Amino acid sequence: MDQSPNLALPYIMAAQAQKHVTHNEAIRHLDAIVQLAVKGRDLSSPPVSPANGDRYIVASNALGDWSGKENQIAVFQDNAWIFYVPNEGWLAWLADEGKLLAFDGASWSEVSGSGNSLPLVGVNTMASLPDRLSVKSDGVLLSHDDVTPGNGDMRAKLNKNAAGNTASLLFQTGFSGRAEFGLTGDDDWHVKVSPDGSVWHEAMIVDKDSGIVSLPATDVFSRQNLLINGDFSINQRVFSGGVLAAGQYGFDRWKAGSAGASLSRLNGIVTLASGEIEQVIEIAHWGGGDFSNKDFTVSVDSPSADLIVTLGSVSATIPAGSGRQSAKLTTLAGDNGNLSFKIRSASGTSVDFAQAKLERGPTGTAWQSRPGVQELILCQRYFQKSYNMDQAPGTAGVSGSLTMYIANAGTNSMRIATRFPVWMRTPPALSIWSDSGAGGMVNRGGSDVAASVIFIGEGGMVAGAGGGNNASYIRYHFTADAEL
Repeated sequence: MDQSPNLALPYIMAAQAQKHVTHNEAIRHLDAIVQLAVKGRDLSSPPVSPANGDRYIVASNALGDWSGKENQIAVFQDNAWIFYVPNEGWLAWLADEGKLLAFDGASWSEVSGSGNSLPLVGVNTMASLPDRLSVKSDGVLLSHDDVTPGNGDMRAKLNKNAAGNTASLLFQTGFSGRAEFGLTGDDDWHVKVSPDGSVWHEAMIVDKDSGIVSLPATDVFSRQNLLINGDFSINQRVFSGGVLAAGQYGFDRWKAGSAGASLSRLNGIVTLASGEIEQVIEIAHWGGGDFSNKDFTVSVDSPSADLIVTLGSVSATIPAGSGRQSAKLTTLAGDNGNLSFKIRSASGTSVDFAQAKLERGPTGTAWQSRPGVQELILCQRYFQKSYNMDQAPGTAGVSGSLTMYIANAGTNSMRIATRFPVWMRTPPALSIWSDSGAGGMVNRGGSDVAASVIFIGEGGMVAGAGGGNNASYIRYHFTADAEL
């Protein structure tokens, strides 16, 4: 054997003359094909001005000095082209394309994963289709480019083919989907959740054209406090605390239960000394069809003892404790229409609490006060008065009273058409007082005379005095009661 089996390198034979010639020939072969890097693979004929040592893969339909040498390695050595026939498995770095090529015995092809195109990438794991990139790590960091450097921004892009496809981020537990957000099935932005990876609930949709947000799984009244005056701060009747008879109202929207109640409020803390208090919730006011078969959460702040809370036909216990305490209620099929909400002490003894809240959903949220003016408006749908806020109905005084002066009225009837500040739930029960404090009377030119009511509606009333003494004005106070 006079040459090596793989690279065909010439051997130095025994007693050979001019051994250096054979040795140098082997060195030339090694220089040509070891650590093989070719300048290109697209030429079918030699380049015009090659440099010594330049190497190429001869393309098909070769011409000139390269004729018949397709797929061979052409090396320019000592001002002549030398050709090497590759064996199966040879590798060559393709400099002009930045790729690694392999010869399979018939042709050269790109090695998978060479260059900047990788079909699969696994970091600390094996990647498999359809997930071409798989990473197992406690964290993944994508940072702005401070090497090139870039412009300081960092944006991740998820691109889909068409509106009907999906571009989203999916969150899983045990490789089962639990939450997803993005463009799922259209070009609106969706947020959805799942208990099992199969059944999905849309929590939020943002319309791509208008930006309007919809909450498909959320009732209109969800997460609002369905109790009006939950902190007992609105007190139009100027209730000073104490005993209330059954059905009697004290603080706005709160009345005593069927056995009466005793309660007070000091520095925001409500003390329910005995009995039960109640608020009837007008479902239509909150935009809901009915409350049946739904989850609710009742919460109060720092109850000093256990509280029994009731909504419709179901009850639960709020445990005593510091901070926000709550209980879940799930209404029954018959709990529709306006529902009564009640609070009482579990033991029947006095209990302190603050900031009562009733909201849709199985968990409670933090207390959040509505603006005072808004809370007052909610209360005035059910009860309103002409008196100043700190004046109890029936108090003598001019402040806040309705007054009308009529020149030359004489003994004629005098009446005032009044628009209520807030449209009421239903035409209210009207009570009238003279500014002297006399009930059912109006001040007609300095004399109390019987009140005359001509009209009462949800939006206002017409009332005053019939004919009588010679007078130029009338004056009176009123309360309008449309409680449930």
